[in-house]
Amino acid sequence: MDILEILYTREFKKVTYNVRKLSFDAKKILLLGPRGAGKSTMIYDYLSQMQKGSFLYIDFNDFRMRDHDISSDLSNFIKIHHIRLLVLEHFDFSFEVPYCEEVIITTCEKRSLDGFTSQTLYPLDFEEFISFDKRELNLEAIFSAYAISGTFPAIFGQHKSDFIKVYQDFLKCFAKSDLEMSILQLLASSQGTVVSIHSLFLELKEKVKVSKDTFYAYTKKLQDANVFFLVEKFGHKKSGKKLYLIDFTLRSVLSFEKDFIKRFENIVYLELLKRNYMLYYTDAFDFYIPDEAKVILSIPFLPSNLIEGKLERLSKHLMDLDVRTVQIVTMEVEKVYEQNGITFEMIPFWSFATSL
Repeated sequence: MDILEILYTREFKKVTYNVRKLSFDAKKILLLGPRGAGKSTMIYDYLSQMQKGSFLYIDFNDFRMRDHDISSDLSNFIKIHHIRLLVLEHFDFSFEVPYCEEVIITTCEKRSLDGFTSQTLYPLDFEEFISFDKRELNLEAIFSAYAISGTFPAIFGQHKSDFIKVYQDFLKCFAKSDLEMSILQLLASSQGTVVSIHSLFLELKEKVKVSKDTFYAYTKKLQDANVFFLVEKFGHKKSGKKLYLIDFTLRSVLSFEKDFIKRFENIVYLELLKRNYMLYYTDAFDFYIPDEAKVILSIPFLPSNLIEGKLERLSKHLMDLDVRTVQIVTMEVEKVYEQNGITFEMIPFWSFATSL
């Protein structure tokens, strides 16, 4: 039987699916995002609602596909069977995408394609995690679970005793060798700190044998795959950049180090990232959003009087940036006041995340 005929007969039954914020709202979609973010599950749910025979699903990560070249037959097959939707999962762009009324392409790479709308599916933000976690109704309790479990749907629900092992096995899809795992481990240990790729290379070179080309190529691959992010210092393009991870638990999965302050800052960063803010950091502030004349600080544990004292000492920096709003994301403190034309809002994370 022809390989395309075999793929064409595949059925997708209704799956258990927690609705994500992203939806397919274009005819030609390039779906980006790291492995484990939920791209495949989202597609399976979508296909389960379509009429049999109206679509063709091809997964290029399927090991069985390695022995088959479908590029020359695909266009004709789509015409003969009147296929309305073509899905190319983990597509390698080794051949031109044939015409089809609707096309969905998934990739972990950061790229664009003429005529296609690019959409990025990140792992779970806090609001999405709430829909996944049916065990709790209290937002504080759900946040506690979120801070421990992390963002990847592929890891969600793992028993605590198995969590580290399952997560480390999952990370092998990002790191294929001991050297790559060492680089990933170094990046994870740099969570929430100001770094340069060159300084990280020199640090690793002291411990393991690695070439500059190898290190730079792999870190670029991880950055393109949205495994980590670098935030620029406002007004200083050449300065070191602040590093954040796609999952704030990654550091504790790859080392015994625990730093909840950095983890909390990374949690706040991901909420802002997924809402497409143009973010910067400054010497005084964790996050600065020039377009909104707004700064955000993550201060989980200080009482309100100490937070106010800290903000008073930063008043000159606020005026220099012409800031109008300051949000302080906390673990429990809640307070709003105005001073010198600036609105200050102390807000617990769960309220902050669900109000963005």
